[in-house]
Amino acid sequence: MHALGGDLIQKEEIVAAGIVGSISTLYRLIENGKFPPGTKIGAKRFWRRQEIEALFVKSTA
Repeated sequence: MHALGGDLIQKEEIVAAGIVGSISTLYRLIENGKFPPGTKIGAKRFWRRQEIEALFVKSTA
């Protein structure tokens, strides 16, 4: 499991954690319904850490 700090994470943190290879890959996965879209707060998009961690639990089950 990737170590992600805080409850909300941004796209740069998702890439830095190695969950996806790039921001463009992240958006492609969102478009294809393979990654949660996250939530926009102002001009930025955030994901709940628990939601991302749940993807790994689901994919390894």
